Amino acid sequence: IKFYIIDSTYYWSLAESMGVVSGRGQPTLITVDLKNRIQFISLIRNNITQSEFRNIFDSVLIGTADPLYRSGHDNDTACWNTRCVTEITANTFESLVLNRINKKVVLIFHYTGWCSACTYIWPIMYSLLMKYQNSTDLIITKMNGDINDLSLCHTPSVYPSIALYRIKSNIPLW
Repeated sequence: IKFYIIDSTYYWSLAESMGVVSGRGQPTLITVDLKNRIQFISLIRNNITQSEFRNIFDSVLIGTADPLYRSGHDNDTACWNTRCVTEITANTFESLVLNRINKKVVLIFHYTGWCSACTYIWPIMYSLLMKYQNSTDLIITKMNGDINDLSLCHTPSVYPSIALYRIKSNIPLW
């Protein structure tokens, strides 16, 4: 186990990317399970006791801790010229991608609001959407990384990114 302390007022971008809400002013403990690629966020008091600290880590180590993820609005759909693409959120990711009943390949365009390259790539994604809109084997979706958190194995390291989930596989191809 390794411990790192960062000042989220100075490293605000890193803190926000890990799920710490800026301006909250409350100490936050982020525990990352590198083996399973899951992160856990715990709000803590300034004067946390050693016993409370140990309880937080024990819950992560034995698997009883619940990961905390931000999620945008569910059921968002963006449409252009009557063609629509589903906006996946952290709340809908499991049902639409990991537990997909439709047995289709899922392509996710990961973007952020601050990413200028994302706006340049979107017309290409839209042309793919137009080409495969009637496909029985492929679903094209998008996800805003600014407002949605996923486990680390499903989170892109850069934006824009495209993840492809094949049939019978929950491991993304980047």
